[in-house]
Amino acid sequence: MTESTPAADVGVPSTKPTRPELARPGIVTAAHSLLLAGAVGLAVWAATDHTANSPHTTSWMIAVLGILTALAVLSEMTSTLLPSGLMNISGSFLAIALAAVLLGGAPAAVVGSLVTGIGWLRWRERGDLFRNNLVTFT
Repeated sequence: MTESTPAADVGVPSTKPTRPELARPGIVTAAHSLLLAGAVGLAVWAATDHTANSPHTTSWMIAVLGILTALAVLSEMTSTLLPSGLMNISGSFLAIALAAVLLGGAPAAVVGSLVTGIGWLRWRERGDLFRNNLVTFT
C-alpha cells in the first residue's frame, strides 16, 4: 500500500530549511548600499523639475501619501507568516503600487522605504534580507 501523509503536514517541511551562507557578505553589503544610494538619488532627481517646459510627473499630495503610508504600515504590521515559515504575506505592496500610480515614483519610494523599515521592527529579519527588501521596495 502507498504511504500517505496527514493533511496537516502537506506542503510543510518537516525540518527548518537551511540557507547556504553568502560567499562574500562584504560585497553583498556594498552592492546593497550602492543600489540604495542610487535609488534615493534617482528618486530625488525624478522629483525635481529640470526645465521650465518639462511635465512634472510627481505629485506630493501629503494627505493621500499619509493615508497610503498608514494603510501600508497597518497591512505590514498585520501580515501573516506562511505555513512554510519562509515568507510573510501582506497587502503593503498594493499601497506602494497605488502610490506609484497616483503620486509618482518618488512618493512611492518613500512609502516603500517606510514600510520596509517599520516592518523590520516587527519581524527583525537578518541584515542582508532587510537591505535586500529596502533596495527592492525603494
